[in-house]
Amino acid sequence: MSRHCGKYWSKPKKKSALQPKHEFFEGVQLRVYPMSNKYQFVVSMQTMQEGQKLATLSLMSNTIDSRQKKLILGLAQPGQSVLSKVNKIQQENQYLPLSVNFLDFQLLVSSLFQAKDNPWAELFGDQDQFFANLAASNCEADINKIAAKMPRIIAGYKHYQVHEQNVSMELQALMELTDQAFKTELHRFRGFIPEYVRHGAEENILSLGLGVNFSQFSPFLTYLSKVFRESTFQCEQLKDIQKNVAEFNPMMLAMMTGVVDGIQGVSFALQDFTLNTDKEKNNTIDYSVLLSLSAYEPLKV
Repeated sequence: MSRHCGKYWSKPKKKSALQPKHEFFEGVQLRVYPMSNKYQFVVSMQTMQEGQKLATLSLMSNTIDSRQKKLILGLAQPGQSVLSKVNKIQQENQYLPLSVNFLDFQLLVSSLFQAKDNPWAELFGDQDQFFANLAASNCEADINKIAAKMPRIIAGYKHYQVHEQNVSMELQALMELTDQAFKTELHRFRGFIPEYVRHGAEENILSLGLGVNFSQFSPFLTYLSKVFRESTFQCEQLKDIQKNVAEFNPMMLAMMTGVVDGIQGVSFALQDFTLNTDKEKNNTIDYSVLLSLSAYEPLKV
């Protein structure tokens, strides 16, 4: 099997001209794909204690130091562990082990203002000291106040099973909100997802539904601009942004979002897919796709 895989892999590798460099770092073999003069794509494959393989895919700066490289490849432990948060998310949502993902804006903001060993400066090769100047701008408290109201985005698998001819999975993504006023405004966005997406696991190979009330875009952005304009900041950069937001005309926003007024959601399902490898059919693909647009008055959209 490995011979056949290697034979078929060599063809696209030659066509794409992606020839990796093989390197070793702390005993781990790396495949390094140069992307530009500043960045490289790094693939590592490590064997775990149970004999399983762990693959790590990373976009790294050429100037990244060894400490940060160890953190990315899992060869060193970070100073601040998120294990307790991951375990809590997994238990509260019944996610499968090793499938928890989350984006915490508060952690993200705090890392931006990290004066020593700033991971963003190491990643991007901060020669202009942008992140150092950001940490010295006395804006951290104001921006952290904004980040505290942002939702934490979490995701994970609730079901994953590989069969002989197919794979079945259930992936859930959620937004965790703490600000009640923000939660109320977002609730107005709730649109419509049709039945063939919500309960069509047996009929569909792949389905995706986006139930969003597009009519609420203008009121929601008006609400955000109002909250931002009425906030009190000490940071001079944020004060300048406040002035620009105050000069923006909400009526222009209403005109821009008027073209999608009445739309309640967009959904699609791939219900059949067949790859014809017969030479007489020239390797054609037969598929059946159902695409729908939900609206209050569909004939007017």
